[in-house]
Amino acid sequence: MRLLHVVARRSRGEGLERLFAELAAALAQPDSPADVVQRAVLPIADRRAAALTAADIGVMQLPFGRWPGFGDRRALGWEIERFEPDAILAWDPRAARIFSGEARGIPIAGVPGD
Repeated sequence: MRLLHVVARRSRGEGLERLFAELAAALAQPDSPADVVQRAVLPIADRRAAALTAADIGVMQLPFGRWPGFGDRRALGWEIERFEPDAILAWDPRAARIFSGEARGIPIAGVPGD
């Protein structure tokens, strides 16, 4: 399975953000029974990027201003086309808003709005 994680706000290290980091790391373990290839889209300079990269999870970083703009959506669309995920996990309300429209028929699990 190809799984794309999208987090549009910087980490505060709590709640769903912590769950995201723990889940991604667990799925990336060599002894994990899950056959998952993961990529993560995070804000620029997000402190989770280094740990995810070290766990062999590909990371793309976007500016993600207060409201995701056209450039963020377009870059994310390119990432979806390139990576071809089987599912997308939007880990915060801002990330979920990006997918309020269609995501090329890919199942999306997201956190509802702010």
